Amino acid sequence: MDHHEKDISLPSLLVAMPHLDDPNFKRTVVLLMEHSSAGSFGLIVNRQTPVKLKDVVQVENLEIPNMIPTWYGGPIAASYGFILRHLSDEEHATQGKDGFALSACDEEMKNMVQYFNEAHKKKSGLMTETAELSDLPRENVLTFRHSSRPVLYPYRFIIGYAGWGPGQLVSEIRAGSWIEMPLKLEWIFCTPFQNLWDLAFDSLGIQPGKIAPTVQPYLC
Repeated sequence: MDHHEKDISLPSLLVAMPHLDDPNFKRTVVLLMEHSSAGSFGLIVNRQTPVKLKDVVQVENLEIPNMIPTWYGGPIAASYGFILRHLSDEEHATQGKDGFALSACDEEMKNMVQYFNEAHKKKSGLMTETAELSDLPRENVLTFRHSSRPVLYPYRFIIGYAGWGPGQLVSEIRAGSWIEMPLKLEWIFCTPFQNLWDLAFDSLGIQPGKIAPTVQPYLC
């Protein structure tokens, strides 16, 4: 690994600059999980798709309700899905992880479906096929330690991923296509996904419309 690769911490967030107009990445926020001389791997975390989980996944002996959405993770491997899960405070403390887990196993799928079923029953007392994600309770489901903000999206089924070849991501950051930011779990799991890109710039005190394309000198 050369000194350019060492400048990227893991895990972290990549925020697309306003002039990045590639439709795959425009106004996206990426959870970056792998980065080395061999390439980089991440998942877009602020794009929900119109496709429901029950339309793309079948697990034996598992009935998937209509409310569970899918998310767009990136343009690579569009037929492959990942489950991104928020870890509870207890799991985070005992497992020493970054506050999230990534899986593709049937057991985690069952856990996700159980969560949505139970959360909806807490709100309405009855499951219906017309239920939507927005119907789920937004309070006292899960909270982060030292925070009263509810965890809105503890599970996400993400289709596809974002990948970069050797040296590609560093080159794109140097060219000013991305801003790298420290991982903030509350942004991913507690923030309405439609607001995440704007929130990232707000945290920097930057108005996206006033940013001119530039090379980030600290990686040159």
